[in-house]
Amino acid sequence: MNVKLSLFASRHHKNKLLRLLIKPLWNKYVRYNKNCSIRNLHQNGAEALHILHQAFSEAGITYWLEFGTLLGAIREHDFIPTDDDIDIGVFYSDCKKVQETLLKAGFRLKREIRVEDGTKGFEQTYMFRKIPIDIFFNHKTESDELFFHSFTFINDGKHPKNACIVEKITIPFTGVMEYPFKNKVLSVPTDYKAHLLAHYGPDYMIPDPAFDYTQVAKNIHYYPITERVGIYRQF
Repeated sequence: MNVKLSLFASRHHKNKLLRLLIKPLWNKYVRYNKNCSIRNLHQNGAEALHILHQAFSEAGITYWLEFGTLLGAIREHDFIPTDDDIDIGVFYSDCKKVQETLLKAGFRLKREIRVEDGTKGFEQTYMFRKIPIDIFFNHKTESDELFFHSFTFINDGKHPKNACIVEKITIPFTGVMEYPFKNKVLSVPTDYKAHLLAHYGPDYMIPDPAFDYTQVAKNIHYYPITERVGIYRQF
């Protein structure tokens, strides 16, 4: 039933009357899917992280928990209650090794977004037991900072549906350290407090259901569409 509903919605999304009629059912379907994804992360997320940690360690790949996964580890000592994916930071210089290692470990590449050859923007998403794992590829700077790119679909009717706005996100970084999480030992930024402060502001230890990172985070630069556009590709 869920698959049929999704196909029906995708085929008839331009019909305004049908959209109006199906909206309550569609919203219920979206909430149901979200809740299933959250439950799946809490049930299988620790296993996914443990296998990723082992695979990266054996391959000599430096990684760290990023965004909501890092925030959950530090603040909740668990996954954030509303989270349904895993966020991981790595170095762009390891991008080829990262893909080879994850595929070998049983992860499946689901999508990637890149600008041109990837040096100006690159992000991948892998799947493990139906859990999305977002991989953010970081570039080193001359100071104790890194920067990586994130993407948002444009959806202005003028660009292709797979076109994305490119965001450059700068973070403090002095290395990684081991940190206990879900009865495992994983990698987090050594200066995780400054890291989270850059992403979530001074109140990052206080849960806020209405949090909007675009209003709080000061470490984001949005490239003009005329300057840089990411292209989404699904596998």
